[in-house]
Amino acid sequence: MILFFIIGDIIYSYLLYYHQLWAYQEIFFGVHILRNDLIISLIIMFLAYLSTIMIYLGRFPKSKQKQSFWIAFWVFLYSSIELINLKYLDLINHYNGWNIW
Repeated sequence: MILFFIIGDIIYSYLLYYHQLWAYQEIFFGVHILRNDLIISLIIMFLAYLSTIMIYLGRFPKSKQKQSFWIAFWVFLYSSIELINLKYLDLINHYNGWNIW
């Protein structure tokens, strides 16, 4: 699952390099260090994806009902983080008709 996330993001970055649907931008910490979307994407891939997928899989429940709630919780969590980054922190921009829905 970890490789799926990372490889999927790398394939997206490669195939849509000139026609991006979204782009990350750094405004808080390392504006001079993290000015490239690729560097920010790699950091997100190897830090955020790895840590959240380990938590997700490590606590994945056995019963079907709990699995449904667990999946819904993580969809809500990832969507909320993207919404906050998009609307309030201005850390991500959407392009070419892409939106949060």
